[in-house]
Amino acid sequence: MNNDESNEYLFDTIRLQAISKLLGQLDTSMIDAFEQSQQLLSKLNNNENWRGEFRNQFIAFYNLLLQYHGQLCGKTAKSIGECKTASAEMDPIKKIYDAVEKLVDDIKELPNNSEGYRELKEVMK
Repeated sequence: MNNDESNEYLFDTIRLQAISKLLGQLDTSMIDAFEQSQQLLSKLNNNENWRGEFRNQFIAFYNLLLQYHGQLCGKTAKSIGECKTASAEMDPIKKIYDAVEKLVDDIKELPNNSEGYRELKEVMK
């Protein structure tokens, strides 16, 4: 038995790998959407045909949404007006992705590194 077969009845590494792949795709999609949103905001800011208070309010609200979006994908959107720029340190999608990747690696190494696992495996036979 190889390592994947020896622990498959205790850990579903195939599902964890699928989750990891989906998280990677989500991270990429979030970054792409963030970049497109920045382009849209730039076009709105530079559009001289749309004037008025509603325009200003919409741009301020959209910028706020873009800052929060940036926090989700580890990017920074500069604030406008008097508000401070939201920090991009959060990046929870990347953190979850990294944690799942580490978990998959740890599970693959568990049979080799854990006496408790070997004992549990013997009990499960």
